[in-house]
Amino acid sequence: MTSHRAFSHVDILCEVCEWVDCIPGTRYQTRRTLASLARVCKALHEPAVRLLWRELDSIFQIFLVLPSFVLRRENAEPSPLSTHEEFYNEYHLPADIPAHEWSRLRKYAAYVRAVTFKSRIYCPLYLTSWARGRMEMSHQSWSSIKNLFGDDSVFPNLQRLDWQIAEVDFQFDSLSHFLSPSLRTLVINCQVASRIPVRQEYRDTWSGHLRQLVSDVLRRSPQLAELTLYYGGSLTPAQFFNPLALTPPLSLRSLTIVGPTDKAVDLSDLRILAQIPHLESLTFRKDLEFDDSPTPGHPRCGVTFPHLRSLRFLSRYVATNARYHMLASASLQSLHISSYCFIDASSLQHDCVNWTRSFPSLAHFTCSFNRKEPSDPGATLWYVPHSIPALFAPILALRSIREFSINLANVCALVEDRDLAAFAESWPSLEVLALKTWPYPHGVPESTVGLQGFLSLARGCPRLSMLNLDAVCIDTETLSQAALVSVPTQCTLRTLRVRGVLSPGVRLLLAEHMFPSLAL
Repeated sequence: MTSHRAFSHVDILCEVCEWVDCIPGTRYQTRRTLASLARVCKALHEPAVRLLWRELDSIFQIFLVLPSFVLRRENAEPSPLSTHEEFYNEYHLPADIPAHEWSRLRKYAAYVRAVTFKSRIYCPLYLTSWARGRMEMSHQSWSSIKNLFGDDSVFPNLQRLDWQIAEVDFQFDSLSHFLSPSLRTLVINCQVASRIPVRQEYRDTWSGHLRQLVSDVLRRSPQLAELTLYYGGSLTPAQFFNPLALTPPLSLRSLTIVGPTDKAVDLSDLRILAQIPHLESLTFRKDLEFDDSPTPGHPRCGVTFPHLRSLRFLSRYVATNARYHMLASASLQSLHISSYCFIDASSLQHDCVNWTRSFPSLAHFTCSFNRKEPSDPGATLWYVPHSIPALFAPILALRSIREFSINLANVCALVEDRDLAAFAESWPSLEVLALKTWPYPHGVPESTVGLQGFLSLARGCPRLSMLNLDAVCIDTETLSQAALVSVPTQCTLRTLRVRGVLSPGVRLLLAEHMFPSLAL
């Protein structure tokens, strides 16, 4: 429901309830008539319908408004050749439906902006069952959809489609009817069960389907900007990447790759991805890993992405794997690593050198260390203190850094005033600084940041807007001395987060003497 930004949805609902709830004996009783209630319901009907139909977790919801969409087989047994393992309920959509049902279907379909369709082999029961058990459409139903809609889209205003395909005999041409001209985000999940035998004809069939899918996207969804591809089981990365690189959507800006560890991405796959023009964002997600074995016929040379601006590794990032350093982009500004497998300080510094060389325009750096047990070989430096500027020394040479966010695990790092001074001196354009350290042994505090550290940031980083620290060692008496020190007032810091205790008095004095924009 859309409303004026000055009013919350709660305020609006309270106003509506005043017309519904009758309080006998009050002066408002005369307002609560049946006619007034009817007017309220009529006024709310259209916003409510738009809200309820905006996002669907199954395509069955739109077809269940049709009385002609009926249950054909209950508890049907899957075929021995099927990837499905559980019984299901099969629904049927006839080729001809009454005109009034067709009108109802088109009316509600126009409200839909996002749809998720999951196969019953992977879909959680609560998503598609309601009280009807696992649901599936008959093969004739897909043919009926093609006959009913012709060349039109089922959802003409659809913006996001999340589709899971697990059967090789799925009618791929039916999927094209859910690709609307307004579609901007497409998620295709083809994580076929690994128990399905790997046969050449099976791979050839899938390759043909995926080529058809890319062709349909080009023809029916010219505004597609974000694409997510899931692969696994008997499918390989190249089966997805090859058709995408041969005829890529010109509007495609963001690509996310999700796959299992047994189907690692190698250099040849990366070279295929680099052929996609205008690609600005690339994400490797979940259990995806890079193959570190030599590739026959391919020397170890870099793979350049000419237009890439954002690179995210949401799976394990192995420090010793040289394949990660094969990626290069002079235009990259954002590097995000969510699970860095730290080994020692030298390996981290080696990675930092490669990052700065491969991404000279880097401005946003986010890195979270993978948590390990102290008994792991990679945790041998558990009790050895480290300086954060020393660990990431090569990155300090990049003057373009605007965001530096790290979450250290299994590495003891003591944040001090001199560290913040080093950051302020190296990064004058810094806007976001977040330092989360591993708990220090024997009760030693993780941070000894005091007045001098804040002064360094206030003087050296006028654009700093967010600061996140573990602890601050500062009191009101020490901070009051800041009034005697020349502190520039143009620092734009608005958000200060401290994991430890920061008294309201200290925060107030920081706002008065150093950071006038600080939120209290």
